Amino acid sequence: MQVDYTISRRKADRMIRDHGMTAVLRRNGAPDRQVSACFIAFSPMENLKITDPTDRKVLVSALDPNDDTAVIDPPDFVKDRLVTFAQPPGDPPVEAENLRIVAPPGRVAPGDTVVFWRLVVRA
Repeated sequence: MQVDYTISRRKADRMIRDHGMTAVLRRNGAPDRQVSACFIAFSPMENLKITDPTDRKVLVSALDPNDDTAVIDPPDFVKDRLVTFAQPPGDPPVEAENLRIVAPPGRVAPGDTVVFWRLVVRA
């Protein structure tokens, strides 16, 4: 029996949107890609492995915030930066932080369906 993880992906997307914010993945020479992102705490075991105390963990939804059926391209920790905006969002939005992705993205993907990405970022 094949398990369909698209329902899990939609649930994860909804939770990240409800508890997080809209951000963009910025790459030189390419248009910004809008994403839903949520900052979360490191677990105690992860804290033991952190090399820089300014590192933060972010969950990024695998679904495009403008089209919840489209899957975003995976973040590239060498080329992309995560840009967040001041909350609540203004018009036009005001950049809050421009964060460097410091490790390869963790892919939470049972089977072939990416549910969300786990990033470690630093200012």
